[in-house]
This record gives sequence, structure tokens and C-alpha cells, in this order.
Amino acid sequence: MQWDWTIKVTDLAIVFATLVGPILAVQVQKFLDARREQRARRRALFHALMRTRGTPLNVDHVNALNAVPLEFPKSDRATEQVLEAWKVYMNHFGKDTTAASWGEKRVELLTTLLREMGAHLRYHFDPVELENGVYTPIAHGKVLAEQDMIREGMAAVFRGEKAIPMVVEKLPGDPEVAARWGRVLEKLESELDARQAKIRASGPENDA
Repeated sequence: MQWDWTIKVTDLAIVFATLVGPILAVQVQKFLDARREQRARRRALFHALMRTRGTPLNVDHVNALNAVPLEFPKSDRATEQVLEAWKVYMNHFGKDTTAASWGEKRVELLTTLLREMGAHLRYHFDPVELENGVYTPIAHGKVLAEQDMIREGMAAVFRGEKAIPMVVEKLPGDPEVAARWGRVLEKLESELDARQAKIRASGPENDA
């Protein structure tokens, strides 16, 4: 008996495609969903940094910075550039923050980080737009400065380095008590006046 191998191979291919096809389709769909979710998280992270780039002490800004290595693991040249910019930016916080150029350099490094992240996510921003195209109300800056002042002042008090200044302008009092003491003082004053008058009337010889 002679086998028709062409038909057999075709049949096997059909069976393989029937069995394996759905499995491959599911795996491919899972892969695509994972990539889509990862890209959505990266976009959300980038949006958070963009929204708060004018307020670096904002908790959302800090949380977003800490999440960069999680959402941008080194997998290609683009993510490697993002991580490199992030490392340089984070390293800057370990330098002398009181230096005159520290704040200006921080903005420059943050702009570089945002530019690398934006390029990876196919956002195209001009560096000048990233650095200066941010609106931060003066009142917000004043509130943050006052909060820092209060925090530092209270911390110094708790450490025993400073004391809370107090000025007493007026003591609280009960009107009835004040009136009673007023009458007592008037009576004492009257008695003193009467005693002095009696002494004067008795003459200097009685003083001895």
C-alpha cells in the first residue's frame, strides 16, 4: 500500500494550526496587552512629572521620580538614555543645595530627563518649552516657603535648639474679681490716709 505523504503533511499542518493557533493567538494578545499597559504606565509617569515640574517638592513629583527605574528598565538604547538622565538628576540632589547654581542646574537636568522620556514616548517638546513653559503661581511658592519655614522652626524647637517666643500683652481676668480687688485696694488706701492724718495730728513729739 502506497501512502500519499503530501496529503498527510497537509493534514498534520492543519491539525497543528488548529491546536496551536489559538494558543499562539492568546500569547500574542497577552504580549500586546502587556506592552500597552506598560506604555500607559510610562505615559502616566511622564504626565505626572510634566504637571509637577514646577513644584519639585510635590509628593506626586517625588513618587514619579522614584518609579522611573521600575517603569523604564534598561531594555534598549532609548530606555538606557532615560535611566542615565534619571541617575544624573538624582545624583544632583546629593550635592550642596545651598550653592548659587544648584537650582538652575536642577532645572537643566530635569529638562534633560523629560526630553529623553518624551522622545521615548513619541512626545516632541522643545527644551526651552520644557524649562520655561510651566505656570507656578507666586502664591503657591509663598505657601511652600512658609511651610518649609514652619517645618524647620518646629523641628528646631523639638531638638531644643530654639524656644517659642511668647509676649504677654494682657492677662485675662474676671470683672467681678477685678471689682472686688478694686474695693479692697480703695479700703486699704483709705485706712492708710486715715492713719497718716492721725499721726500728723498727734504732733511731732508723739512720733518719738
